[in-house]
Amino acid sequence: MLTGLVICKDEYEVETVLKRLKEVRFAEIKVDGVSISIDYTPSDVESYFEEQESIARLIDIIESVELHGFSLSQ
Repeated sequence: MLTGLVICKDEYEVETVLKRLKEVRFAEIKVDGVSISIDYTPSDVESYFEEQESIARLIDIIESVELHGFSLSQ
């Protein structure tokens, strides 16, 4: 499971991040102004490889924003 939070600089950055997040299946996204929270719990239909790929993509997206944080748990 991955939980993340990004604080974007402006609405343009919010749109850019949301566009990239749409590529990741099974991620729950909540937007509040320029803040985006991300919750990802692997689905039963995902293989281990797909799960790891989704986590790597989410971390890449989260780290692309200057103000960010995330937590991984099993």
